[in-house]
Amino acid sequence: MGHYTRWDAVSLSINDETLAPSQPREPSKNPVAGTSSLSAAQAQAVADEYDVPVEAVEAVADKLTD
Repeated sequence: MGHYTRWDAVSLSINDETLAPSQPREPSKNPVAGTSSLSAAQAQAVADEYDVPVEAVEAVADKLTD
């Protein structure tokens, strides 16, 4: 019958629990996440960390808060 008949090597578990389509977000260490506005210092810190123009960070932050 092969190795699939070994109870110690293969296991099938069935979960009848209904899963939610999404989970609530946990607080993030990201300075942008969960805030309604982005300060100039936060925008500059993110821009420096990812080596992108601060204008690009501000544009993304604006889109996220809309």
